[in-house]
Amino acid sequence: MSAGFSTFFAWGEPYLVAPLSLPALQCVVLLDRADNEPSYRAQSKVDTSTISSILSLRDPFATCALLSLRGAKCVVSNQWNTDASSNHARCKDMITAILDGGETVGAAVASTGVGKVKVYRDAVAAAAAAKKAHEEAAEKYAEKQREKEEKAALKAAEKAKRLEKKERLAAERAAA
Repeated sequence: MSAGFSTFFAWGEPYLVAPLSLPALQCVVLLDRADNEPSYRAQSKVDTSTISSILSLRDPFATCALLSLRGAKCVVSNQWNTDASSNHARCKDMITAILDGGETVGAAVASTGVGKVKVYRDAVAAAAAAKKAHEEAAEKYAEKQREKEEKAALKAAEKAKRLEKKERLAAERAAA
């Protein structure tokens, strides 16, 4: 288990993990990426002098892939940056669910909020669909309004034509 500021490989280089054989490792829990302003600035300063290929391995997916390729059977990791209190709460909830509740790692992760991302994504997708439906309805309404205005304009033009024709006929009768 690793928990702390910045990424897992900010504390130890990938070349230290790459030669390891980890088939007996059942689960790796990386509750890293807990950043605050000072730690973020310090890590950014260090990252400017770090080789880009090493920086790319600090990506959460690359870190999980390397650990998995070395033999770890399960890797639990933050995908995004978070804060230390959230990491602590997730760690505590996950360990409690596994040890006291008898949950599997997957069920424990899902119960801590880490696995609730799908619910959030579904809510975002639903909001996007609702926005699109609203925009389409507004466009249909605007189209109907334009059609209504066009009909009213045509009706007014026809009325003006009839009035003009009446006036012309009246003028012709008066002249005759």
